[in-house]
Amino acid sequence: MGFPLGRKKDFKIIIPKEIKNNELFARAFIRGMLDTDGCVVPQRKTNMILDICIMNSDLMGIMKEVCDKVDVNFSYSKNRVYLCTVKKVKDFFSKIGSSNLRNIIRFDHHMKKGYSIRASEIERFLTEYSKVKLPYYLGL
Repeated sequence: MGFPLGRKKDFKIIIPKEIKNNELFARAFIRGMLDTDGCVVPQRKTNMILDICIMNSDLMGIMKEVCDKVDVNFSYSKNRVYLCTVKKVKDFFSKIGSSNLRNIIRFDHHMKKGYSIRASEIERFLTEYSKVKLPYYLGL
């Protein structure tokens, strides 16, 4: 997309109109934001949070616009977009998915076992998940 390398906080960021006007591209854009600048983390053992850090205010505005287009109902803070319940994260993985194995492993493990694993535990699951079809969607 032509994003500059390194710090993007102070740059004017514009995305192609096709992303905003095409639902498939919009979903891929949101998935890419999660895969590069986001994470799925455990919260209080049985809950989870999907969190994306966005330091550039232009990009935050674009993200809100694109999420509204595809009906992804994030909560927003100054530099974060997030979902805070298992149901919302599950809906996100059904609709948007992920191509980041770290996020896929944490999410899938939570769905199968009822709790999320810590970052230090992810490595032991990499072989098991290495053949997962990407992008990963819940239910496929």
